[in-house]
Order: sequence, then structure tokens, then C-alpha cells
Amino acid sequence: MTVEEYGLPDNIIKYLIAREDEELPPCTALKCEYIMSAGGLMVRARREGLQVCVPVAPTESDIPGLALVEPYAAFDYPRVPEDLITEMVARSRRACRGERDEEFVESLFHLNYDEARGGWLLHEPPQERRHSAVTPREDGADSSYGSALIEIHVHPEVVPHFSEQDDDEESGKFRVFGIIGNLFGEVRRLRIRVGVHDHFCEVPAAWLFELPRDVLDCVEEEGGAVASAGGFDLIRGRDADAAA
Repeated sequence: MTVEEYGLPDNIIKYLIAREDEELPPCTALKCEYIMSAGGLMVRARREGLQVCVPVAPTESDIPGLALVEPYAAFDYPRVPEDLITEMVARSRRACRGERDEEFVESLFHLNYDEARGGWLLHEPPQERRHSAVTPREDGADSSYGSALIEIHVHPEVVPHFSEQDDDEESGKFRVFGIIGNLFGEVRRLRIRVGVHDHFCEVPAAWLFELPRDVLDCVEEEGGAVASAGGFDLIRGRDADAAA
């Protein structure tokens, strides 16, 4: 069965081969593009404000005849100011019944950049909060859930990690995800990853956020999880196509 038989466009997902003697074209797929490179299989995608290329299945040794494609993340907007992180922490604390574990509930936030105002907007959508889960009540295309560039929620543990439940809930989206841990401790911990539909790659929080002094970056603490992907380039502005 082909996309033509369904009357669908043929550029929802594209498949490319990175040959040594050819340049990759700009990313034009509606969803994402898979690239077979010397270092293995990559996936890249673009949306307003964000372009990424991350490893999916890296090889132990280079594939002869193919070109290396370096992973990158390109953010068109300035970093999220630290006062918005402080505000998310404050709101999350107020939502809990107390500081004990049994009194904890998760909270969810969405962030978008407003070009007209020249700044980030914080949304706290209507949500169902539980100890180990949080669900937005609205998930339509015109909701903050549908348009968010960054999605943040809080976890009860001191050092937060994305759970299997997070993987399931965040699959199919193309955005930045974050979790804040140690909500009532002396310092908070923030873990950030980029999600390209069903593929995830952790990146340093400082790439996207101005961190308050009492918020630590999990990836930086752990020595840089992106190093396992063979390095990672951060690009500011709208120059990602030149890096591909």
C-alpha cells in the first residue's frame, strides 16, 4: 500500500542517503526525514523555532562510501528566562498538599515564544494532577498542548529521569521536553531532551534555559549524555540547513 493509494502527500516522511560526493538537501518533510549516514541512521525534522538532527541507530564503525552527518539542534529563539523556571517551581509547590512524598502531585507547563511580544509565554493548562502522572484536560490543536514548543512537568524524585510512561506519552510529538525534580529540596534538578516523534536525545538544559542558581542541569552533572551520541552542535538562529 502506497501513500498515493490513500491520496496522501509523498513528503510526510522522507528517506535519504548521505553520499560522500553529494550535499544533503534542506529538510522539507512534513513529519521527519531518516538519513542513512556513515555513522548510522539519523532522523531530522524542523518546525517553527526548532530544527534537529539526532542519531537513531549509530554504527560502531563508519560505513564506507557514505558521508558523516553531525547531530545538531537549532533554536531560533533566545533562552527561556530564569524567572519562568522559578515561576514553574513556585506553582508546582502550591499545587502540592505539602512537602511529604504522599502529598506530592505532578504539574504540567507549556512554553511558547511570542514573536510579536518578543518573549516566552508560560501556560499552565487545565490538568488532572496525581502523584506520578499529570494529564492536560485539553489536547486540541488550538490548545497550549497542541502548539507548545517546550513541555515541562515535575517529578517526585530528587534526580529526575524520563519514565517509560513519559516515553509513551511524549512519542509522536516534535518538541522539547523537560522534567524538574527535587521540588522541595535545597536545589532543583532539570533534565531536558529533544523529542523527534518516537526518538529522543538529551541535551544540556543551559542550551534553552537561563538557569537560576538553585537549579542544576542533570545532563551537565552526569558529564553530558549527548557525548554518547558522538557530539552535538548547538546552532543559534536560522542556519541549521547549512549544518546538514
